Amino acid sequence: MPLKSGYSRAVVSANVAELRRSGLGEDRAVAAALRSARRFWRRVHPVGRFPRHLRRKFHANPSAPRTLNGVPVRVTTVKIPPAPKVGVAIGKLHTIIYESKRSGKARLYRHDFGESSRPLLIAPSDGKPLILIGGSYRVNRKREIVDRA
Repeated sequence: MPLKSGYSRAVVSANVAELRRSGLGEDRAVAAALRSARRFWRRVHPVGRFPRHLRRKFHANPSAPRTLNGVPVRVTTVKIPPAPKVGVAIGKLHTIIYESKRSGKARLYRHDFGESSRPLLIAPSDGKPLILIGGSYRVNRKREIVDRA
């Protein structure tokens, strides 16, 4: 069941029909066809917004709880204040200890930054929360800090 290449409404529609013929449910077929069209659009247009017909958010089952390895995950949105214009550089951060709730249990986690991935710890002059700037790290799907370098 190869899908057609392209991102037009006609191609998306044809791909949905093909996926439905192959036995996929309608929700999953639409989600897969849109994902394929978005990938093709991004190859042709590396920057910029998707066309309106590709912008719609579609999940195969929007009412299903979000899970990570079968465990329900609660997603929380946090407002981040604007970065201050002036601050004091305290120094490079070697280790961070943080509390995170995974599998229903709150635990302390520790991450030792590698030599080349350490962020700079900044104290804003207005007394607001500390800020980490730079560094070469990311947060993976398990919400763990992982060095890139």
